[in-house]
Amino acid sequence: MHIANPLQRSFTTAHTRSLIDLEIEMAEALIKKNGIAFPDYIFEKCYIVALKFILN
Repeated sequence: MHIANPLQRSFTTAHTRSLIDLEIEMAEALIKKNGIAFPDYIFEKCYIVALKFILN
């Protein structure tokens, strides 16, 4: 099967929605407790945004 645009294919993950939600909560809690690891705040924001994108 040929997909015209590979970015339009379905995303699959071994994690459940609740585990991804928990990962987001943990990332936000770490930011709140420890601040950010990088001065520009890009990594932390992008990590959370990427997880939320996976959840759609």
